[in-house]
Amino acid sequence: MWQMTTDYPSMRQSKHVYVGETRIATRCNIEGERDVGYEELNTYYYHGDHLGSAQMVTSSEGEVYEHMEYTPYGELWIEATSESTSKTPFRFTGKELDEETGLYYYGARYMDPKTSRWISGDPAIESYLPVAPTSDEARRQNQNLPGMGGVFNSVNLAVYHYAGNNPIVCVDPTGSIMIGIPSLYKMNEGIWRADPTGDNIGHKSLYETGCAVTTMSNILSAALSSFITPREINNKKSNFVAKSDRLNMQKVGEDKGLTFDYWTSAHTNLLKKIKELEGSSSEFYVAAEVKYNSKGDTHWIGISGVVEIGGKEYLEIAASSTNDDDKASRPRSSWKAANDRMYIEVSDVNKIYTFEKETK
Repeated sequence: MWQMTTDYPSMRQSKHVYVGETRIATRCNIEGERDVGYEELNTYYYHGDHLGSAQMVTSSEGEVYEHMEYTPYGELWIEATSESTSKTPFRFTGKELDEETGLYYYGARYMDPKTSRWISGDPAIESYLPVAPTSDEARRQNQNLPGMGGVFNSVNLAVYHYAGNNPIVCVDPTGSIMIGIPSLYKMNEGIWRADPTGDNIGHKSLYETGCAVTTMSNILSAALSSFITPREINNKKSNFVAKSDRLNMQKVGEDKGLTFDYWTSAHTNLLKKIKELEGSSSEFYVAAEVKYNSKGDTHWIGISGVVEIGGKEYLEIAASSTNDDDKASRPRSSWKAANDRMYIEVSDVNKIYTFEKETK
């Protein structure tokens, strides 16, 4: 997908290259440069963190063009550029920074990174309010209020807060409703492994149950706006099914107040179901068991959404292991690699678990 904007500092026009909703590159038309190949020379690539904040911007030759580090709410802490560099405007969570005002533009409103607050009230406040529970539909609506709980989530009563006052875990992509980022932990990080000879889960370790454990810790951390580490899940025997030592994902989710639903590959509308969840005003998180290799092994992953690539729709994997975002080591030829993420076909899904934030 392309988007065109104008009037960058020292630039007449620029084009933006996207994968899904993620901006991966900007092609700048620099004033006075009209020689052959100017677009390639002035193409800059974004390297973001788990929130989508641009930390490195590199040139077409792989050289560092800009280096940025941020305070938790997006104020620039480190900004390394050369004197001749024309700054790219997309910074914290991939949003545009207005250099004149120092504010980030999110669509529905502006955010001031110095005060860690929006400059106007929450436009979604009306949708946070429950309706009279006069029918089953109304009661269901009250149980699925946006903003991770509507007015029942006390943080939403502060109408100028950004991302639930938890900018390390959550983002607010439009300035109206915050969402979680389910890719905080990776199973390859050895510090999360349980001791296979200890009192944790018998003879198993995170090496074998790690994809499910890591996926659940990512989902819980996003849904609860707190850090639920893989170790916390892996060290509790009660979280595992007796004799099989497999993670009981339903129990873990329900213990933390998440409503659970289950879909198998026998359902022909898996893609439609996930797209419905993606477009819902409620907060849903999707875990999927997928076909991993030709040996019949399976793998648990988080699903970030539905993305169209080359006219075909794929499920975007929220990275939980090296193979989930490493182009060189993808386990199946049907998996697509782009922008340091993997994308899978619906036919590779065995089953999905959906978790919805339950409100009281």
